[in-house]
Amino acid sequence: MNDVAKKETGNNIVTFDASMFLEDADTATENMTSDSFQIPRLYLLQNASDAIKKSSDKYVTDAEAGNILESATQTVHDGKKGITFVPAYYERTWIEWSADGKSFVKDHGSDLAAIGDGQYVGNTYKFLTTEGTEVRETANYYGLLVDGESVDPVVLPMSKTNLTSSKQFNMMMARLRIPHPKKQGETFNPASFWNAYLLTTGEKQFASGPAFVYKAMPLFNAESGGVVNNLPNGEQIYLQAKKLRDDIKKGDAKANDADMI
Repeated sequence: MNDVAKKETGNNIVTFDASMFLEDADTATENMTSDSFQIPRLYLLQNASDAIKKSSDKYVTDAEAGNILESATQTVHDGKKGITFVPAYYERTWIEWSADGKSFVKDHGSDLAAIGDGQYVGNTYKFLTTEGTEVRETANYYGLLVDGESVDPVVLPMSKTNLTSSKQFNMMMARLRIPHPKKQGETFNPASFWNAYLLTTGEKQFASGPAFVYKAMPLFNAESGGVVNNLPNGEQIYLQAKKLRDDIKKGDAKANDADMI
């Protein structure tokens, strides 16, 4: 492309130069609402997931049980190697699924009225509606997926057999104490996005059968300086995660219900 181009419009000559890129910056999102920014989800694939079945129209090439699927791009991440995740915001919601457990019905948010009375179905305690659908407690982690130079906002949901993993992850973040920058000898609990975590998957036996679950491990210790000092562009990642948290709290961004699997 030429650095300068001219175009005649009537009697006027419009001169183009590269500085216009800066003049027109930040206009791509004009008039966009929270519905325009829907954050894709990550899914831990199980043995019953349609994404691993070649006969299914939802099959994803090379997907296997235990892999982590990025819904928007259909990218498959090896669960054994894991992903680097920077958590920004936690939200507990109640999500309704079809009777066969495969189709998304509705996200009830934090409305406990949607739960109804629980009951045992075999060895599993479930919240069933009068229509036969199931409402599941779901731990949602909004955060950043860091893959090399790529840093993308995602939602990581944990439910059913992964609720124990969620509680362990929460405790890990809650117990983190780092040195206070202004008060010598004191410590404090930083924001969740101070640290990054390696999330791997492994198979575990339950009364209902085997299932893959997450395991979270902090990447940096309390004395390290966290993502800011240890990840490429760490300062920008910290600020991006902070903005994501604020956008979620203000309602300017939300998870994409259309890609629920």
